[in-house]
Amino acid sequence: MGLSVSVFQKDRECFIWSKEQILSQNINLADIDSPLHPFLFNLDNTDIKLFANDFSWYIDNHKDNIKDLLSDINIIILYSPCEGSNFDRLIHRFTIHHPNHKFILIYKFVEDYYITQRTMHDDIPIQRLNSISNLRVIWDIKTDSYSHFIFHPKLAFHHYHNQPAFFTGLIFEHAHSIFKNLPKQYRIGFHMNRPQNEIRMKLMEKFESVKSNPHIFYTSIQNYKSELFSPSIPQPNLSPTNHWYLYQFIEQTSKSHLEFVYETHTPSAHEIYVNKWTEKTHKHLFLGKPFVFTDPIAFALMEVYGLQNYKSIYTDDLWNYYSQFKYDDKIFFYRPKRCTIDRRDLFKYTEENIDWLLSLSDDEFEQRIKEANDVAEINRKHINTLIYETSLLNTITDKNIWLS
Repeated sequence: MGLSVSVFQKDRECFIWSKEQILSQNINLADIDSPLHPFLFNLDNTDIKLFANDFSWYIDNHKDNIKDLLSDINIIILYSPCEGSNFDRLIHRFTIHHPNHKFILIYKFVEDYYITQRTMHDDIPIQRLNSISNLRVIWDIKTDSYSHFIFHPKLAFHHYHNQPAFFTGLIFEHAHSIFKNLPKQYRIGFHMNRPQNEIRMKLMEKFESVKSNPHIFYTSIQNYKSELFSPSIPQPNLSPTNHWYLYQFIEQTSKSHLEFVYETHTPSAHEIYVNKWTEKTHKHLFLGKPFVFTDPIAFALMEVYGLQNYKSIYTDDLWNYYSQFKYDDKIFFYRPKRCTIDRRDLFKYTEENIDWLLSLSDDEFEQRIKEANDVAEINRKHINTLIYETSLLNTITDKNIWLS
């Protein structure tokens, strides 16, 4: 007899199954007449009940019959942070209310902190989740520090691929063929919205000094005017929107062969569990546009997720400098006591990389960008395999994950 699995999710997610499995079962949340009447189907000898709302809704509205909705394993897709007492309630749902049921938690939110902003300072909330015997967490962080947390690279890309709140990678995935065939006016693109740390300030100084070069497309809050959008983060809620990213693609991203990417979290991550990319990287990966990272931790993440960096557009000095950094618990770029590699070399090698790309002959640049574009295609194929062809069902139903 196979396992039974209940899935609680409010959006049309494909974490648990692949595109082929979706097509075979005709899974559509719109077919669910009521949140209390799930979509029923069977995959790989696993009976699945798909509920069209998040678990909190059922806890708040149907406390008396919640046990009737639960199965052998219960997948909880969490869509927003749980702060303070809400986090305590989340813990109680697993430990006190339903200690005899197994739960798997997937947190679909793209900030650097995990579930609660306290993880920006310490990992006590993560440790509390890790201590719950009937709970496992699937996330996009590769570390052995938490035995009940399971790494899977699919989540890293799916979070940004289907993120309707403010950014969806679908825009850039579908724009791939357009970008590939558009004539490019510039070699290098660099677009700054918030100069908020040392790396960004240094990069702005460099691009200001070379902005008259015809191979550079450099914009910032100070120098870019558009009838469609502002390069600064939109007001009033300080969150970009899909329209903002669409206009950005049309006016900025599509006009250069490659980008210099400055990340938000990787330069300043205080621990490995908040060390991740934002849409600044994901949009170029989905689009298939080569890029040079401007910090070594972002560079190291490519290998973690099974991707290749674009060696043909790096100088040997910057490539070798980045290659010193490994993605583990010991290297943190902006923690001087924990990082012995001189940060000043980064700015020197990055500036030299920019100058080198600008100095190449047209023929050599064309050859190098062709090699980088070939790598971009390999990366896109790998990401699409993770998003569309990879199911988490084998991980979820693996009895071994409950042995630790």
